[in-house]
Amino acid sequence: MQEDAKQKAEADAAAKVAAEAEAKAAAQKKAAEEAERFKLMQEEAKLKAEADAAAKIAAEAEAAIKAAEAAEAAKKEHEAFKKRIQDETKAKFEEAARKQTDKAPIKFKDAVGRKFSFPFHLCSTWQSMEELIKQAFLHVDVIGPHVQPGHYDLTGPNGEIILPSVWEKVIEPDWSISMTMWPVEKMPPLGPKLPGGMPLPGRRHQMPIPPSIPGIAPAGRRPGSGMPPGMAPLPGWPGPAGRRPHIPNDVEIIDVGPGPSKPKSSKRNSAMLTFFAGKPAKKK
Repeated sequence: MQEDAKQKAEADAAAKVAAEAEAKAAAQKKAAEEAERFKLMQEEAKLKAEADAAAKIAAEAEAAIKAAEAAEAAKKEHEAFKKRIQDETKAKFEEAARKQTDKAPIKFKDAVGRKFSFPFHLCSTWQSMEELIKQAFLHVDVIGPHVQPGHYDLTGPNGEIILPSVWEKVIEPDWSISMTMWPVEKMPPLGPKLPGGMPLPGRRHQMPIPPSIPGIAPAGRRPGSGMPPGMAPLPGWPGPAGRRPHIPNDVEIIDVGPGPSKPKSSKRNSAMLTFFAGKPAKKK
């Protein structure tokens, strides 16, 4: 019986050891499986995080591309709009300039009978018209010095005098404008004045100085000394008298000067001297 009990005890011990070993092996297997599962979960989480990060980067890149494309499109649209505005503005200015230059010119007849054709855009203001008239009379004898200070009237096609203050409001293309000098007795005296605007005694009008005679100097002047200061050069006077005043290229001048000169009568000479002296001419 002891032998049987011993065998049984050994068998139970062996069975117990085998059970413990089996349980240990099962526990190790389960732990390994759990570790493997945890590892797989970590790897899946890592892969998911990497995928999410990649997706986020891709989304951000795509958003940046779309934003750049939108910005480029907006820039192109702005540039196109700006160019369209510039083109439209330029076209309007060119159209306005073309309409201005296409206007019929002003037909002008000056106080000595000369006829001019002034482009309308060059004489649409009183200042521009006055400048053209001054240039036309820069070297004209007798009345030239009276034209420079504006001793004249401009008359429209209806025969009415146009005042400088309303010139720009009434002048129209293709008008015929005539120039009339003021009467001699109404012309302000030329030359130096005393304080307060009073003329110097004995100088009612500035007398033109005749051209030099070869070999003979004018009174009170040395030969070759040229024109006196402040005096407009006369034809034939030494120096730059032969130069024509600067007139714009698009101003047309029609020369209607007098024909061949005829012998002047003594009456005409006396009338001219009377004009120079500032005395009113006798009525016929």
